[in-house]
Amino acid sequence: MRASTTVAAVTLSTLPLLPSLLALLPKRAEQAILRSIKAHSLGRRAYNTLCWHPHSFGRRQALRPWLRQLVTTSCVHVAADGRATATPRDALPPRRGVRIVAISDTHNLHEDLRNVPDGDVLIHCGDGLRRGGDEEGVAALGRWLASQPHAVKVVTGGNHDATLERLSRERVAELLGSNVSFVANAGLEINGIRIFVSPYSNANSARSPNRAFQSDSVLAELRATLPAFAKDGLDVFVSHGPPAGILDKGAGSDALAALVRETAPRYHIFGHQHNCFGTIVKGRTCFVNASSTDGLFALCKPPLVVDVAADASAMAPSESFFDVDYMRGRLALVS
Repeated sequence: MRASTTVAAVTLSTLPLLPSLLALLPKRAEQAILRSIKAHSLGRRAYNTLCWHPHSFGRRQALRPWLRQLVTTSCVHVAADGRATATPRDALPPRRGVRIVAISDTHNLHEDLRNVPDGDVLIHCGDGLRRGGDEEGVAALGRWLASQPHAVKVVTGGNHDATLERLSRERVAELLGSNVSFVANAGLEINGIRIFVSPYSNANSARSPNRAFQSDSVLAELRATLPAFAKDGLDVFVSHGPPAGILDKGAGSDALAALVRETAPRYHIFGHQHNCFGTIVKGRTCFVNASSTDGLFALCKPPLVVDVAADASAMAPSESFFDVDYMRGRLALVS
């Protein structure tokens, strides 16, 4: 009996290592093994419960102190022409126009973002909660946002934010507090800069239970309200999800891409796809993926600082994709 109990304990304690061991294999072999494990719902649930979730949690907790300096002393500055540069926060260039500080996908880890760069507006592009969240999670996010130095604090929903979708707008406002605005499929104007904010993202995984703000009704409302707002000009479009083909790992929204083509914002800021942090300039639009976490939900990417000038500067075609150098605790420019 004692031997079998020991074997069971050792097995359960080593199962969280399985994702790391699989990652050592060639990518094709890793994907083939995972497909066979997840082919049936029982295997998928067992893998997620015994392997992936404990692995993700353990890795996230181990990395938090190691990455804290990265996410509290650096940032990525997006210049008026759309080019992005990783820079220490104390070396940011002088503010030009309206300074937007963007974060996304903090998944209850917002407290790890300390000394957030100052600006005119702080925008959280959704998924402040994780796996639905609860009222206390909403209130905690509101307290943290309210403590930031920005004159305007805006948060929208994401597919993990089921509590924000379920509650009435009045209750959400009460939980977030009077200094934080929850904005969903609506526009605002700050010092002449016109910003539209939406919680929409497309459902890009049939297996994910996190489907908040992904319904046809949310998209229908977006299609009705964004073009109407953009008739008087659109400087910044904020959505939770990315458009198809842009910083999206091949899983972005065709509907969002069509709306961007129709309304031609100068900037499109979003999150949702955790491993596509950076910027791309295409045409007259600078696309910004501001996701603060990686694929295993470790908060490892600092805020993005976007200066939106009143005069529409010409955008220079560019790509600035950043990855995290976990060994050195810094951002690495990939392209």
